[in-house]
Amino acid sequence: AAGTMAVLLGEDGKTARCSTHAHETRRGFNDSDTVVKVATLVNSLVDLEYFNEEQEQVIFEHAVRNILTCIVEILPQPIIDLVLQGVETGIDDDFAESLMIRLVEYVRSKVSLPYLDEIDEGRIITAVVAVVVESMKDGK
Repeated sequence: AAGTMAVLLGEDGKTARCSTHAHETRRGFNDSDTVVKVATLVNSLVDLEYFNEEQEQVIFEHAVRNILTCIVEILPQPIIDLVLQGVETGIDDDFAESLMIRLVEYVRSKVSLPYLDEIDEGRIITAVVAVVVESMKDGK
């Protein structure tokens, strides 16, 4: 997602919201290209019963878009910029671990994916948050 600039938009073309913290449109990493890439990664890790690979991709893109939008809305712009700019000096492992735990907890409280069971929902949220946090680390 380095170098990517996206406007925080939902599928309907309006500003998406996952909490009361979002009150402005700003740069984020929930653009279509990033959503597809992360959803493809998730699709390679998680298998859903009853759906073929193409259907799974659509389902995972929906889930990833909701998760990324929630993350973009809660983080301040300087933290988001660590993902967007691929900076040399990012966060260290200790801060990354703490951020990962807190973001997973936050996203789980705000994003509901009722079409997934609890285990898959948790795995997908954790995987997406891990991708985001990992991209904020030193030299990423």
